[in-house]
Amino acid sequence: MARNVSTILKEESYLDKVMDPAAGSYYIDSLVENLRKKILEELRNFEEKGGWLKNFESRQIQAIVRKERSLIQESYVTQEKIKVGANKYEEKDDSAGKISFEKIVEESHELKPSRATYLLEKKTLDQS
Repeated sequence: MARNVSTILKEESYLDKVMDPAAGSYYIDSLVENLRKKILEELRNFEEKGGWLKNFESRQIQAIVRKERSLIQESYVTQEKIKVGANKYEEKDDSAGKISFEKIVEESHELKPSRATYLLEKKTLDQS
């Protein structure tokens, strides 16, 4: 099987029929580079403000995460972003009332897992 990997790739990926198999990799490389720059910028900001521990103790990290999470969740409520089955083509029957929904309550130092559609689910279940 190990001997046939190149043959399998050639046959199933059509690598032998494409002029440039690496075409489009520039886009991914540019995304990775932009992400790297943003991460380094944020790390420098943390270091200028006293490092990770100081930012954690002053609840700055939690505030940043909550702000970003809220922006993402609001974008689904306003349909700025679409998620099929959540804010687009959702079920119209009474199945929403059958779903158990647990409200996420965080202490000031906590960051609990959440979903991008959390506010949308909360709004839907509050209306039913």
